[in-house]
Amino acid sequence: MGILEKIGLSRKSKLFEQSGTEATIGVEGTKQTYRAKWVTLVLFLFFLIGIFPRSSFIEPSYKVGEPWRYDDLTAPFTFSLVKDRDELETERQRVREVTPPVFHIDNEATDRIYSRLDSIFSEIVPVLEQYVRYRNASSGSTAETRDSVLYIQMRSDLRVQFDERGWYTLANDYYRLRSGRNGRAWIGTELKMALEVTVSRVLDEGLIDRMPDDLANEIIVRNLRNRTERTLTRSLVHDDASARELVAISLNRSLSEYLLSAAIAIYDQISQPNLVYNQADTQILLEEAMAGILPTASAVAAGQVIIRKGDIITQERMNMLQSLALARAERASRFEVWQQYVGQSLVIFAIV
Repeated sequence: MGILEKIGLSRKSKLFEQSGTEATIGVEGTKQTYRAKWVTLVLFLFFLIGIFPRSSFIEPSYKVGEPWRYDDLTAPFTFSLVKDRDELETERQRVREVTPPVFHIDNEATDRIYSRLDSIFSEIVPVLEQYVRYRNASSGSTAETRDSVLYIQMRSDLRVQFDERGWYTLANDYYRLRSGRNGRAWIGTELKMALEVTVSRVLDEGLIDRMPDDLANEIIVRNLRNRTERTLTRSLVHDDASARELVAISLNRSLSEYLLSAAIAIYDQISQPNLVYNQADTQILLEEAMAGILPTASAVAAGQVIIRKGDIITQERMNMLQSLALARAERASRFEVWQQYVGQSLVIFAIV
């Protein structure tokens, strides 16, 4: 016996190769073919069953505007009417319109505004000091010309600009104060105090950073520092336009007409909202309100006539029919569901 025979790698005898192997392969091949066909058939049947449309009950076909061709239909039990898509969307839109937007109080706004106000007056005083030097210089001298040009230059470099009447009123009153000819406080101090009082009033009532597009008549104001919340009528808080109008009216009562434009110019530089719109909190509030929308409306009592034979199917009746079908599906017992499922499967088997 050769080495190949010992390890099983030698060629088999011709007789064994033709009679034994070919016969075995033929039988096994036939079995595998049958098995593959049956597996394919079973998988195909399960596939058909899987994609077959499911419904707990087979409802007759009907459309809006067509006559009811079947027997009179009465409610077999009490069920709720399901709202249609348009009705639900109308309710959702209503919720969007009435849900109040949420604003957070910026507790640092007042301090920032007062800091800006102090900074502006700190910039104005050196300009007025230059005006005093200009006025004290000898008339027609080189110093007067130089100080006059420097005064105009310093005025133009300021971030807040007044008209000529405003500058003259402030500068002339400051010059009289420095010259000892003014028996009262500088008029600029009066201007600053009037701005502080007016700004404080605006912030107490609330100045919002933006007005959302919804139609809600109220807003929710949250103070995260104090963990408080209150609801305000929208008309009682201010946007930029209404706040500026309030400031103009208030300052007009306490300041001369020459200082009014200067006060408004300063207010425009220091104004800042203290009620900041919060999109995330507003969205949470909106989602909570949306969750309260019920998918059903009124109920149809058991025994109530839904539609009679020959009646035209209106949208209202269509909604009743669809609601009844949904209610039947929800009330169907497990046995009824499986009964229909088995029936559908048998139909598919019979067709195949």
